[in-house]
Amino acid sequence: MFSNKRILIINDDEALTEAIVMGLEMVGCECLTHVNCRPQTDAWVDADLVIWKMNSTKDLPLIARMMACKRLPLVVLGINFSTGEKVRTLDAGAIDFVDIPCSGLELLARIRAHIRKFYPLKNKMTTLICPGIPITLNRVSWETIYHGKEYRLSTKEFDLLYFLLENSGRVCSKDEILRNVWGYSESMKTRTLDTHIFRLRERFPDVSIKTVRGIGYCLKANTL
Repeated sequence: MFSNKRILIINDDEALTEAIVMGLEMVGCECLTHVNCRPQTDAWVDADLVIWKMNSTKDLPLIARMMACKRLPLVVLGINFSTGEKVRTLDAGAIDFVDIPCSGLELLARIRAHIRKFYPLKNKMTTLICPGIPITLNRVSWETIYHGKEYRLSTKEFDLLYFLLENSGRVCSKDEILRNVWGYSESMKTRTLDTHIFRLRERFPDVSIKTVRGIGYCLKANTL
């Protein structure tokens, strides 16, 4: 699963970069390192996952521009970012935010988990179809097909819808969704989830996402 995965590391901390490279190469990943703190399009397009030490939220617009070239998992590293800044970074398209200094073992485990999620084994389900729900999601191509028409979703909209479909018929707590889709801790308070649920309801009226008061959400086929 990890063999030949190309990891782009954008980091001006040489010691941290060396530790990340060593850990990833041990599981078969190929690492490309940049000390420049801004990603280059060619390197981004060639990568399977990006680890970016971001020094300022002024670089957030770059995430959208890079994702327009190629959608891939982005792990952002940061020092002394506020909760609001972390939320904005995740909403911009990052799949994870890791405070540094951090445990090298934990960081590597997070990276491996994201690789497993985005690049599943060939015998694992990559296309998600649920009976009674007129929508199909493809994790590899990032296609969203609704009533036979393709829709373009943001990274987090896709991840949220995929998670809810994967757990259709089951009540998912807000904490569970935030952990699995955004990587938030349970103590983090945010309206991000509610906003994304509202957007999905607007775009896919036949996909019934019920609010379970005091708990979370449950996706079911619309029987109307």
